[in-house]
Amino acid sequence: MKNNNSENAWSQFEKRLNLQSIGEFIRNGGDITEADKRGFTERLASADADLQRYIETVCGKGISERLL
Repeated sequence: MKNNNSENAWSQFEKRLNLQSIGEFIRNGGDITEADKRGFTERLASADADLQRYIETVCGKGISERLL
């Protein structure tokens, strides 16, 4: 009879795995800050808005409109 304990343990671990926490650990080492709890699309929209503001600040409004 096959022992499924390792498969069950891995399955449970995989369900609890938070890839965002791993990324925070890699970036900040042992000083893990609170992970962003927003959904992916919300984080993406926020990052896009930040990028647009940055490009406008660096290049000016006229050039940034043509770039974007």
